[in-house]
Amino acid sequence: MVLEVDLTRVQINLKSLAAQRDQHATLYEQQLNLLRFLLDLPPEAPMAVASLPTEIVLLPTEGINQSLPELRLLATRQELIGKQIKAVRAGYVPSISLAGQLGAVGYQEKFCHFFHTDGEPHNWFGNTYLAVSVHIPIFDGNDKRLRVRQYHYDRQQAMTTLDLRRKQLDKDYADASRQLRHNLEVLRTQKESYRQAKDVYAVTEEKYKEGVASMTELLQDEMRLRNAQSACVQAHCQCNIAQLTLLKLSGQLGELTR
Repeated sequence: MVLEVDLTRVQINLKSLAAQRDQHATLYEQQLNLLRFLLDLPPEAPMAVASLPTEIVLLPTEGINQSLPELRLLATRQELIGKQIKAVRAGYVPSISLAGQLGAVGYQEKFCHFFHTDGEPHNWFGNTYLAVSVHIPIFDGNDKRLRVRQYHYDRQQAMTTLDLRRKQLDKDYADASRQLRHNLEVLRTQKESYRQAKDVYAVTEEKYKEGVASMTELLQDEMRLRNAQSACVQAHCQCNIAQLTLLKLSGQLGELTR
């Protein structure tokens, strides 16, 4: 036998939990659709998300990987600018070109005479020429000099950008390392809080069965237990995100597939 007001509280709590479950299920499907879009998969493609392990397994990282795509792109830009400078300077070198043509021109009274094969001449005249061209650049209005200066400036700017990007990645790696250590400490604390909340709820549930505690106390302890569980899951997720950041910066995301 329970009081009607206690039954009403339980029903309200169940409806609230059902609404939260439907909301989370909708968000889950939306995230799966987003993954299909990012992976260029059709909407009807089956997809499921594997559960995270209960324990955090730290994978080894060795600092910033110098072969990251953004670093290689900046380094390649410097090489490209160097080749552009060489191409401009090559414009000062004299160039020699050779051209020629060999052909024949025929003049006939009738069109059919072009195709006679009787061996007699039919007014065909040879046409041949051979040409040698020498190009010596003397004056270009300082155009090449200005282009070389501009390329030198672009290369220096690319070097500065590369150096700044490396420093930024070093900072991100250090921040991610500190964040991971902090998240691991938070996870340990949240696990302890979750264990204590479970113990408190078990005691309150036993008291309620014995008629000592009220339904309000039981529901309050149940809410605290859910909040502690949610905080524990959130801390666990943050630990994995921080570790993913470290693996990305160290170029070791492939370790996740092993």
